[in-house]
Order: sequence, then structure tokens, then C-alpha cells
Amino acid sequence: RKMATKIQREFKTRCHNNPLFYSVTEDDTVSKVPADRMTESMKADLARLQVQFKAKTEALANKEKSDVERASALAKRTLDRESARAARLACTAVERQRCYGDDIIFKEDESKYLLVVRIKGTNKLPPKPRKTLALFRLRKVHQAVFVKLNKATLNMLKVITPWITFGEPSIELVRAILYKRGFCRTGYMGSRMRTRIQGCDIIEEYLGALGIVGMEDIVHEITSVGPHFTAVNRFLHPFQLNTPSGGFKKTKKHAFTEIRGGEAGNRGKHIDALVSRMI
Repeated sequence: RKMATKIQREFKTRCHNNPLFYSVTEDDTVSKVPADRMTESMKADLARLQVQFKAKTEALANKEKSDVERASALAKRTLDRESARAARLACTAVERQRCYGDDIIFKEDESKYLLVVRIKGTNKLPPKPRKTLALFRLRKVHQAVFVKLNKATLNMLKVITPWITFGEPSIELVRAILYKRGFCRTGYMGSRMRTRIQGCDIIEEYLGALGIVGMEDIVHEITSVGPHFTAVNRFLHPFQLNTPSGGFKKTKKHAFTEIRGGEAGNRGKHIDALVSRMI
């Protein structure tokens, strides 16, 4: 028999020892057999169920209280971040206007992350681009992932440019794709599952040690390319998008930046127009 790994044992212990997962109900704490006819084993089972029900009731009450505190703290952090972002955008607009008046070229801030979408399948796909797509976790058509922008990823993107399109998404698009198409990788190593993100509990379970307890924390970590960007990106499953509503406007054989136009390659901030039709 194959022995369980340390990660598997810790996962099993964490789930089995959590009172929130107890299946006991209030009806289970009352015996259907008269007390004078109960055996010692029946009395022991009843006492065990009563202890479990009490622990479950207390755990549910504590969880409800902690959920309210977590939601209020998350809302406050989100408002503070949005206020800071609005202030930065206002300062950038003022600086841009000043440079325009002084006939100075204003250099926009470069994005530190990209949204990469696969738009072509495996037909006549050479081995090197196939392996590069697998490293980006783009194994199916219309899958999308966030990628940290650096020299290594730029060189890898050059290899697979004919099969993908990528650009700099806005925070509104990041928020929309996470809320509408957000799935995560749950379970333990060697037995991962694709699970939909339906609340903060699953986020806090896997990313709580990093201070990330809600969807807005994930949005902030992605858009700011924070210190835990890699961990958050590994937690997220590749986004499975639809075919664009209305279809692709141009051919996939040519790049978006060519004069004749196409769908592949770098499209900069125009990535929002395409992906918003695929969510």
C-alpha cells in the first residue's frame, strides 16, 4: 500500500479536525431509544455526538463573526487602494498635460504584467512552441493567464507569438475576468482540482498566510505585481474563455501590429476590447 505523503496527511488532518465539517445535527443529539434500554456503546456515541454538535455550533458562531470582520476590513483596504490609485491617475494626468504644454514627450508608465490569451490550436505546432505554451499553462484554445513582464517571459512570448495575443489589461478587466471566470487549484500536490472561487473562505485557506483573504486582495496583488504575484498566479487556474462574441474581426495568420492587420501578437491596451467579448 502506498503511504500518504506529509502534505496529504496535513490536508486530511486539517479537514477532519475542523468542527465546521462535522455532519452532526441537532436531531443526532437526542436518542430515539429510552435511557433505560441504551447500551454503554450507545451512550458513548450519543455523548460524542453531543460534544461534536456543541463544537460545531460554537465554530459556526465564531465563523459568522469573523466573516463580518473580514468583510469590513477587506472593504476598507479596497477603498484605500482605489483612493490611492485615483490620486496617482490624477497626478499622471496633470504631468501629462504639463508636458504637452511644454512640448515635452511624456513617457507613460510601462505595465509590469500582461494578460496572455491563446487563440490557435495544436495543428502543425512545432515542439518548441508547444513546450513554451505548456510552461505558460496555455494548453487549450482561448485559455488566458497573467504573466509577470521580464526579460525571460518576453523571450518566451516571442517564440509563441503566432499562437497567442497579449496586452496590458486594465484593472477593470482584471476584476471582471476574476469575478466571472475565476477558478483556483485546490487539493494537495499530486491531486489538484479545478474549483470555482465562490467566496473568501477558499482564498483565505490557501493564501491567508500571505495576507490575502479576498478577491480584491488578489486583484491588487495582480495589478500591482506584488511580492506574492507568483503564489497568487499559481493558485489561480488558467481562465477558460469563450470564442469572442461576433468572432475574430481579422485573420489569425498575421500580427495585430501589421499594416494589413491581424489578431496575433502584442495589442497593448487594446486587449480589453477583445477579452471583454470573450468573458
